[in-house]
Amino acid sequence: MIGPDEQRRREIDEEIAAHLQARVDHLIARGMAPDAARAEALRRFGDLDAGRARLLAQAAADGRRRRLRDRAEALWQDGRYVARSLARQPVFALGVIATLTLGLGINAAVFRVADRVLLRPPDFLSGATSDFSGVVRVMSAKSETLRKRELFVTGLN
Repeated sequence: MIGPDEQRRREIDEEIAAHLQARVDHLIARGMAPDAARAEALRRFGDLDAGRARLLAQAAADGRRRRLRDRAEALWQDGRYVARSLARQPVFALGVIATLTLGLGINAAVFRVADRVLLRPPDFLSGATSDFSGVVRVMSAKSETLRKRELFVTGLN
């Protein structure tokens, strides 16, 4: 069993051979000897391997474009089918749209919070700003007493 690449190569080789044979037949009809006609046809055609490589590259590009077009067409057909189905049941359609909207909104909010809290620390913690006017220090009476004792002990040294 041959694959699509091998099939493409065979088709290109057959196409090149057909073009060469047509040129040889044309040159023979104009009075050239068969061997000289074949040599002249090959000379005019140029490098067979380079021509084959160009044709293979073009065939591969055409195949990619065809596959992309087929996928886009299938996606378009699926979209039309979904639109028709949702138009038949408008209440269900509104429920689907509301669910998707809420889900996307909640998802965006959760990731925004996770990004700010977990991935990027607040500016006053990262040292990006030297303005600490918005930072409030909260101390309890007990921690204030401990701080005074610490100042007293360090003052004795």
